[in-house]
Amino acid sequence: MKFYDYKGARIAVRQTGEGPPIIFVHCSSASHKEWLFAAQHYSSTHICLLPDMIGYGQSSGHLDEHGVPIACSDADVIAMLLRQQSEPADIVAHSYGAVACIEAARMVPEKVKSMFLVEPVTFHLLRSEEHRDIWKQLGRLAQTVIDADAKGDYRKAARAYMSYWIGHLKWMFSPRRFKKAIIQTVPKVAHEFRQVFLQDSDASVYRVIDCPITILTGGKSTKAAHRTTEVLSSQFRHCRTVSIPSAGHMMPFTHPAQTFELLNQHLLDAARDRIDPASDATGSAAT
Repeated sequence: MKFYDYKGARIAVRQTGEGPPIIFVHCSSASHKEWLFAAQHYSSTHICLLPDMIGYGQSSGHLDEHGVPIACSDADVIAMLLRQQSEPADIVAHSYGAVACIEAARMVPEKVKSMFLVEPVTFHLLRSEEHRDIWKQLGRLAQTVIDADAKGDYRKAARAYMSYWIGHLKWMFSPRRFKKAIIQTVPKVAHEFRQVFLQDSDASVYRVIDCPITILTGGKSTKAAHRTTEVLSSQFRHCRTVSIPSAGHMMPFTHPAQTFELLNQHLLDAARDRIDPASDATGSAAT
């Protein structure tokens, strides 16, 4: 692992291979290991950078020694890595990691070659009368996590947001070691909920991002994830959405082979500049 000290954060980054850069960014409560299955393939032709985002893996936390949030954001981390590359990078990211990458792409759009995004949780885009019911549901979830975190009830917070994404029964019967690892990340997850819900920009701010984009969704994911994808994708000039019908939100973990196949197709098409917004498709490898 390489370490970068930046704006009050110490960021761990796994770096392998040589060639054009690909930056892989994990979801909340995970680490760089989420994307190892893909990076191990591309490291033969690319330099692969896999950061542990703030508060995860071997990176430092989101609070300073006084308990105050540090100046560095996850988007700042990605933008910093992008600026260090000698040429524009492809970005591969999941969930909150994808949100950070989208914000970083707004900062340095000229440094982004393409983006493969797995259900970005840009939920603030649903803050409107049109999406009122979904917005209220998301608000209740966020408030539950934030309140439980404030009271130190990390188990309740983890149960709330993990049940939302994977289902209550699957969370209840998850291995104890897995639950413990998730519970330990609750303070950062609660911070992420705050950051997402504090955003007040509308989708039009993302029009500055002008590169080939593929957004992957799970056919069995939540209404909020699907609606967010619709709103977000409509703002990009070169964007298509693809789906794995049998998958939920956690596709890189539950459906790695299908995710990899669609990622590989994205990178091939992006290299040829053939991302067609009208070619929304279903993942052919999905079952």
